[in-house]
Amino acid sequence: MIKKFLRHLIRHKLQLLIVAAAFALLPALTHLATETRKTASNQVIDWLPSGSEETRVFFEYLGHFAEGELLMLSWDGAELGDERFSRIAERLLTRQDQAEYPYFDKVLTSDAVLDSLIDEPLLLSDEEAMERLNGWLLGRNNRDACLVAVISEYGTWHRTEAIDLVDRSVREVTGLPYERIQVAGPTTDSIAIDRISSESQKQLLPIFLILCLVMLLIFLRSFIAACFVFLIASTNSELGPSLIGLTGGHMDSISMLISSLVYVLTISAGIYLTNYYRETLRTLPPRKAIWVAIRKALLPCFLSMLTTVLGMSSLCISKMVPIRNFGFYSSLTLVLGTAWLFVTFSATIQLFPIRRWRWLELKKPNATFQHRLQDFWRILAGWVRYFRTPIVVLALLVILVLALGLPDLKTTVTFHGMFRPNAKVIRDYDTLENRIGGLIPIEVVLDIPAATDAEPSILEELWLLQDAETILRDVPEVDSVISALNFAPVLPGRDAQSIGSTVRRVVYERKLSRNADEFKRIRFLDHVTDEDGTVTRSLWRISLRIPAHSHIQYDRLLAEIRGHLEGIVAQANDQGQPDVRFVVTGGVPLVHKAQSQLLSDLISSFLTAFLTISLTMIVMLRGVLRGLVAMIPNIFPCVVVFGLMGWLGKPVDMGSMMTASVAIGIAVDGTLHFMTWFRRGIDEGLSHAEAVTHAYQHCATAMTQTTLICSFGMLVFCFSGFLPVAKFATLLFWLLMTALAGGLILLPALLYGPLGKVFERR
Repeated sequence: MIKKFLRHLIRHKLQLLIVAAAFALLPALTHLATETRKTASNQVIDWLPSGSEETRVFFEYLGHFAEGELLMLSWDGAELGDERFSRIAERLLTRQDQAEYPYFDKVLTSDAVLDSLIDEPLLLSDEEAMERLNGWLLGRNNRDACLVAVISEYGTWHRTEAIDLVDRSVREVTGLPYERIQVAGPTTDSIAIDRISSESQKQLLPIFLILCLVMLLIFLRSFIAACFVFLIASTNSELGPSLIGLTGGHMDSISMLISSLVYVLTISAGIYLTNYYRETLRTLPPRKAIWVAIRKALLPCFLSMLTTVLGMSSLCISKMVPIRNFGFYSSLTLVLGTAWLFVTFSATIQLFPIRRWRWLELKKPNATFQHRLQDFWRILAGWVRYFRTPIVVLALLVILVLALGLPDLKTTVTFHGMFRPNAKVIRDYDTLENRIGGLIPIEVVLDIPAATDAEPSILEELWLLQDAETILRDVPEVDSVISALNFAPVLPGRDAQSIGSTVRRVVYERKLSRNADEFKRIRFLDHVTDEDGTVTRSLWRISLRIPAHSHIQYDRLLAEIRGHLEGIVAQANDQGQPDVRFVVTGGVPLVHKAQSQLLSDLISSFLTAFLTISLTMIVMLRGVLRGLVAMIPNIFPCVVVFGLMGWLGKPVDMGSMMTASVAIGIAVDGTLHFMTWFRRGIDEGLSHAEAVTHAYQHCATAMTQTTLICSFGMLVFCFSGFLPVAKFATLLFWLLMTALAGGLILLPALLYGPLGKVFERR
């Protein structure tokens, strides 16, 4: 027996080499993918739309007021006078043993800044100084204190080490447990996304893999077939991250989904392929069956892969970098993975033909799992045929009614929307904002031209800045307003009595001019100069802070702020300061743009996927009407799920947005296989009604199996702590289950009716 098997292997040297390569490729790709995942990081700036006017303005703003990311920390019971803040500040500004430079450029404590305002040269009263710090360095009770650190350029490249230093320093100095320390800011945002994504992957990925393997064993009823599909699916799942690493791409939390999605899609293709092989074994011996099965499966599997790739690649038109990367690398991985599946399948089956399937088909055809399901499919086919008209009418009514909810779809890209409410980073944000003030920035830049007929008047400019600051403080959502005025002497009034003589005004001008360098150092002032070095414009920065946890309508807030600033500009023109301009940028305008861009990308990518897939169906089915009829069940799940979200007011985030294009591509897979068997029935001379029943009996089982594996496999990730991934998995589950209903009930109901006659040969 062993000698016979060895001779069999020698006769198939090429196939043996391919199978050996498949086993060797998995650990190699796993190693490369693991190294790529180690470099995964999430830059919040990448989640913003590239190429937009808002992004251009933001980077132009950074060119004038370049500053490292801000990080705020405090702890339970931290108040003014706590000397532990200064000890932590010393540690953060000290270069660590393993670091080339300090992780932080500057550290501000409530006590240190308060002392600088009370001491010379400003000599403010305690009440005046506290009022200037209220809402951004000091709590509203004038006792709660905090520390604000500005990360260095070196620190931005070593974010994890910088945050570890903060955690370690605070715990060692205060002696408090991790849960009683609050840290928030853009640097912690990125690290929090990295950590929660990594932890979720480690916890959920083994469950996902085991669940899919168990379902494979149950559905295929063959250890060899299940292990083969599992091996190739595992290899393809590691191919995506490996391609990202080899091409120098960027790995982020959204890219992590590529592995899982390609894994279930490979399993789906593997189940269809093995079912084609098993079908062929009914009439042919194993050696011949393999080539006939591949020939039968090649066109529908290729078209299924093509439509899925069209759906995923439509995401490449998105201006959101993570979504664009996901669309590109998932499409490339699926193309290469499907080709590798066919190559290894043919080699594996030639080496290890599943003779038991042939024996069962010949000796016990009525005892097979697939045969026992035939009665169920015949009953379902009869039921669908009898109620075909009510089914179609009801489905069209559902599509029409739920489509009315699509215009009400809302989008969200807020940081709080990326985590579950009980996440540590969210609790830290909420605690700091309740104790100190808002942490989300809106940056305003007043662009004031230099006087042409006289020396530039810094006093005039600061008066204008004061007017803008005063009116912006009255905006209800704004917690605090920070500008150069927080660090400037008390300004005199504009009336002649306050200014006094010309000499006194000159004294004010000189005093304030000496502060200009300090304003530049703390990045609240920048001058634009010409080629001769003459100052042509003064840029004054006003930083507004709003809370992250409140549900603020960003469009209304930004419109109110711009309206106030337009009034200030008009007032300046009336007072003899023409050509004053302003810019509103920062986190809120960018998030608002990202939300509108997300909805635009959702519509554009879905329409692109729908049009390209529709053209594919029209070409394949050789008729416009045929292609459009076949597409009705494929748009059914997207309209139902997203229409319900619109009616219920559920917002679409970055993870949800990707599911529409991905789902329509996957949903077409089942439609293509059903239509393939339907057309084969037509070619064999069956009527359109008989051909529908023929398609039920030959591919309904495979359609159900692949949908259950894809949907329930991905559903594991609904428990991810990173909500865009969790929502992607949950929404994809409902889309695929709805698509299964569309493929096994709505599509046959359409084909049983008069529309099915357009497919009959004339």
